[in-house]
Amino acid sequence: MKIRLLWATTVLLLLFSCTRKTTIDAAFSKYNHREGIVSMTIPGFLIRTATWGQSLEPEEERLLRQIDQVKILSVEDRGNYRDLNFYKELKPLIDQENYTELMAVKSAGDDIRILSNMKKKDRINELLILTDGNDKALIYVKGNFSVAELAQLAGKGDLLESGALQSILNRN
Repeated sequence: MKIRLLWATTVLLLLFSCTRKTTIDAAFSKYNHREGIVSMTIPGFLIRTATWGQSLEPEEERLLRQIDQVKILSVEDRGNYRDLNFYKELKPLIDQENYTELMAVKSAGDDIRILSNMKKKDRINELLILTDGNDKALIYVKGNFSVAELAQLAGKGDLLESGALQSILNRN
C-alpha cells in the first residue's frame, strides 16, 4: 500500500513539474472573462475544416495544416482599456521565453509587432502578433512552421523586406 501511494505521489509530482504556465496562458487567464475583451481559442482541426472546398495555393494549404491552435484576445471597449499595451505588459516574459521579433510596424498611431519562438533553428513553434493603437489585440499561433516556407510566402511582403526571416534563414 505504501509503495502504491509513493508511486502515485511521484507520478503526480512529475506531471505537475512538467507543466508551466506560458506567457500567453498568463495573458489569457488575466483578460479571458473581462467585459469589453473578446477571447477565443480556435483548434487547428477547425481551421483545417474551414478551408475545405476553398481554392487555396498549395503553400497556403501546407501552412494551414501546420497550425495547431490560434488564440485571440481583442479589445472591444477601447475606453476602459485605453492604457492597455499587450507588448509592454508581456515584454519581460517575452524576453524570458526567447521570442525573436520578426517585424515591427509603427504607422498612424498603430504599433504592430510579430514575434516568433523557435525550438529548432529552422522551425517556428509560436507566432505572436501584438497590436496597439486603434485596435488592441493579442494573436497567438501555435504550430510547427518551416522558416523557409514562411519566407517563401512572405517573399512579396514586409517580412522579407525587414530582413528578419532572411537573417534566420542565413543562420541555417
